[in-house]
Amino acid sequence: MTAEHIKTYQTIAQALQEKNNFLITTHVRPDGDSIASVLILSEILNCYQKHYCILIDDCIPKKLYYLEGIQRIQKYDQKEVCDVCENVLTLDSSDLDRIGSVKSLISGDQTIINIDHHPGNTHFGHINLVDADKSSTAELVYHLVKFSGTAWTPAMATMIYTGIFSDTGRFLFANTSADALFICAEMVRYGANPSHISEMLYNRNTPETMRAYAKALSSLEFHFDNQITCMVLENEYLCHSGPVDTEGFVDTIAGIDGVKASFFMMEKDHHEFRVSFRSKGLIDVNQVASEFGGGGHIRASGCELTGSLSQVKQKILEVLKHYLNEKY
Repeated sequence: MTAEHIKTYQTIAQALQEKNNFLITTHVRPDGDSIASVLILSEILNCYQKHYCILIDDCIPKKLYYLEGIQRIQKYDQKEVCDVCENVLTLDSSDLDRIGSVKSLISGDQTIINIDHHPGNTHFGHINLVDADKSSTAELVYHLVKFSGTAWTPAMATMIYTGIFSDTGRFLFANTSADALFICAEMVRYGANPSHISEMLYNRNTPETMRAYAKALSSLEFHFDNQITCMVLENEYLCHSGPVDTEGFVDTIAGIDGVKASFFMMEKDHHEFRVSFRSKGLIDVNQVASEFGGGGHIRASGCELTGSLSQVKQKILEVLKHYLNEKY
């Protein structure tokens, strides 16, 4: 940990202790890391007896309902009356646009504390704790707990373990560092249950999700001598299915032998696509996603695109072809 990072941790810990009236938020399409991180921040503020509200402009994945305190999180369009917040805590968001409509509640009068591990973070906060060398935002928040002097509980240990475990893809991704594994081992000592967390996150697929997965696999395509794979779930199918959790769909096709990069297109509305990218080679899919206004990590990123299925697919393939020619 650098001297600069230590100073930033100390500054944030002091701000949490001295300030009041916090808005806590994270990016749209929240995942295990983002949800765990906002809940840990709320635990610190609870210890300091501070007033706060947690708002997210999206639904919380049901598989995360096992996390204690999940009921504190309000969906932006269903929020109750929230007092004017003097301070804003953004977690796991590379820029303010990533928090969706919650951005409308932020004015120039508030102090913004930006905590994130994405390499493309724009340092939009008044205080920026950004470290792309960390496995997850939960790893950053782990250190913040220690700097704040907050006592560990089994619930908090479960949150930290969940954040790191999910953002490292069950310890399978390249961001699985020695520090990440050490922290998770420490969280087990504080009460996190690895088998229970794994069961909650990865072994509760619904029949609707598995049918959607089969439908997506039926659309599987290979491009550029089998170096790029893609698949899609169209809105017409999703409108007639039950709730579907598509997280992880793209990882399966990224694991095909010889594949350099993959993308999964989910049509959330007519001609509106959410796209997930994965890479296991030299292609930086964070750069690929950034060309479409998205972002993420070198090997995992996402964006949103509008257009017909064929138009969106062609746009993505053209960009990926450029990176293939450049890298290989």
